[in-house]
Amino acid sequence: MAFYSSAVGSWTPAAVADGAICTANNQHCLHCVASTTARITELFIGGEATASSVNAMALRRMTTNSTTPTVRTATPTNILSIAAASVQPYITASTLPTTAALATIQHVLSLSHNAFGGIVRLSLYQTGAEIYLTGAAANNSDIGMVNVTGTGQVSSHMVWEEL
Repeated sequence: MAFYSSAVGSWTPAAVADGAICTANNQHCLHCVASTTARITELFIGGEATASSVNAMALRRMTTNSTTPTVRTATPTNILSIAAASVQPYITASTLPTTAALATIQHVLSLSHNAFGGIVRLSLYQTGAEIYLTGAAANNSDIGMVNVTGTGQVSSHMVWEEL
């Protein structure tokens, strides 16, 4: 199967409470469309803040499907791979639609780090360790790196396999 990457450079997360609506440019997400399935195999967050700042980020699921996010182009990690057909990486351009709030208890991972040069790299290539998402199912088709507390600037990427 082919692997794809979504990288977002120099973005400033904002703290978003469980059940709240994400606002302008404060998350890095993947969205599965139709009846496809994907598995996330790697996450990376690199701190770019100019002073010490703790970001308590989490990989969080959304309670409903996103309807109009600004889609970014998925990058094949192998140049011979075909373009990703059904998984859309995105970061919101203005405000995520009001129908897509964060789930209240769906913190899949907690990824705290010092945004002043700290990094988090999580490799999930071991069979059974991957994080799955599937399309057309609320709480299962959208997942993203969203801050719980802190506002230090970061860059991030996610690698996934479209199944």
